[in-house]
Amino acid sequence: MNALSECILVFVKFLENESLIDEQDLSTIEFSKRLRELTSWRVIAASMISKGELAEYASREIYSRGIDHAHVVLIKESNVHQDLYLSALIAKEVIERYGCKINVFGERSSDTSFGGLAGYVAGMMNMAYLRFVEKVVSVDDDGVRAVVDLDGEVEVKARLPVVLIPVEELYPPSPVSVGEKLEARKKKPIITEAELREAPKLLLVGMRKPTYRKRLGVKLASVEELADVIKRIAGGQI
Repeated sequence: MNALSECILVFVKFLENESLIDEQDLSTIEFSKRLRELTSWRVIAASMISKGELAEYASREIYSRGIDHAHVVLIKESNVHQDLYLSALIAKEVIERYGCKINVFGERSSDTSFGGLAGYVAGMMNMAYLRFVEKVVSVDDDGVRAVVDLDGEVEVKARLPVVLIPVEELYPPSPVSVGEKLEARKKKPIITEAELREAPKLLLVGMRKPTYRKRLGVKLASVEELADVIKRIAGGQI
């Protein structure tokens, strides 16, 4: 990854059948906005959808929540959220595009949101990873200080770039005003198409069912004869 940018990238799931943002990811957005207040960095929200006609609508929903920039990734496979590998590849490409110092995912599993992805993506990209984040205390060049819930509150530090998963119950979404909805209509999203690749498969070539041969015993007349057999096998080195 190139030089890091002072921005916060948050991944948001848009429920296409209901035409709205996943309820828990609304809290993820709220967490990201609190980070903006702390850092003064811009917030970028990325969402993966399979129905191109919903791209503009999805972006309006994102912008109405006070996000600075919306990035909609169009995908061909409607079940990409159930495919951890493909979802991780798309997330990786978006992260590399912006190079944000902080990347935020929701806490749900990958079949309903992006929580299952976070650790996978962090490992893939060699990023620090903090889960169950209750509060970010500070952000500086040395990293992020945050309070996490690990059988009790613990303050930890992680280097940048970092992947964060907030405790979403602590960040209820703010209500959206009519003015915010109208303002959201004026903003345009970045829309890109995902280049999906097949997950790697292990191919076993020429594998055959093992055969077992019956071992025949050898009868020896004496201990001396046994010693002679061992000596011959060892090449006379005994």
